[in-house]
Amino acid sequence: MLLYGLGTLSLLIGTGTLSMATPTTIPAGSLLDEKLKNPSPGKAGMIVFLLILVSGLYYIVFRLSADLSIVHQASIFPYVLLGLALLPLRWSWAR
Repeated sequence: MLLYGLGTLSLLIGTGTLSMATPTTIPAGSLLDEKLKNPSPGKAGMIVFLLILVSGLYYIVFRLSADLSIVHQASIFPYVLLGLALLPLRWSWAR
């Protein structure tokens, strides 16, 4: 008869029985566990992240519009060619 210890379970091989070991007490949660239970810092972090993201997008649009304000494009033809060039690439992603 062989006895294998599997954490809180003991398995007796040969008799086909499964016996439970004495239950162990779970230790008190750590500081990390306590912080993970509190959802309020996640909300504040999300608000800070969104503010940074929106301000970054505003900066990008503002600077891009300032850089492109001196460029005057009289035709839509380059944009049509760009759309045609990117069209097969978009179809290959759909597969």
